[in-house]
Amino acid sequence: MPADPRVVAWYDAKTDELLYKYGPGPIVHYHTGLVDPAEPSGADVDAVLAQMRRAQVTMLERALDTWNAGARLRGAAALDAGAGFGGTAIHLAQTFGTRVTAVTPVERHVELMRELVARAGVGDRVEPMLGDAHEIEGQARFDAIYSIGASNYFDKPRWFRAASRLLRPGGAVLIEDTFVGRPGLGELFDQYWYSRIGTLESYEEAGAQAGFRLERVDDVTAQAEGFWRLAADYSRFRIKQTDDEALVASRRASLEWHRVFRQGHLDGHFRDLILVFECEPRRGSGRGRAQ
Repeated sequence: MPADPRVVAWYDAKTDELLYKYGPGPIVHYHTGLVDPAEPSGADVDAVLAQMRRAQVTMLERALDTWNAGARLRGAAALDAGAGFGGTAIHLAQTFGTRVTAVTPVERHVELMRELVARAGVGDRVEPMLGDAHEIEGQARFDAIYSIGASNYFDKPRWFRAASRLLRPGGAVLIEDTFVGRPGLGELFDQYWYSRIGTLESYEEAGAQAGFRLERVDDVTAQAEGFWRLAADYSRFRIKQTDDEALVASRRASLEWHRVFRQGHLDGHFRDLILVFECEPRRGSGRGRAQ
């Protein structure tokens, strides 16, 4: 089953804008960030971009702390499922010596990752790969599988089954993403992103069926809300930079979505969570407890 062609086309078309927004690299993140709710937005587009990039690093650092990455990923073999431009993979390779297979379904992003990985000097530790995260070949290849801001695209039962096959004994699944907090806006989220947003409970159930226990949940919704405030401000500044009617219309649509998304965080429709799933003996499919 190949990756959804709508997702591939959407990200391919957005590549140049994303590189402008989050580049120039070699470490380019494309995921939600964490912002202190009291931090004011910058006065111009460059200041807001700097805030967004710092926020993404803060999110990654929080995730790595939640995942106990120093112990779990140092010198390990890991699969980055939905690697984007490889920012997390490069960071792990540089910081922990992690050997990362970084998979994306977007062919152009594989080419860009190769360039960025080479610039970062970690070509011996990061392998960009074109593929579908549900269908990676092999058995017991990895010590950990992680996904930052990409698991909402996955068929959760299929993906956890694949993870069970790919992980070595004692391996873990590590996730950071946006989840449904309460009904109302999930369908709108999926329409905008071409995704499959889920609840925490749907992840926990899919994981349990594949032999995983949800070991830890770190709720960072309050800080993630601020990232979408910055994203709306970014769109507002960008609207002022062009007279192209089609581009203005597109950016106004993004601005409106960012406003809705931010309000959805404030109202509890969305949650941003960092999760740790541990392998457990296959004695049944009883669900674990989140800590």
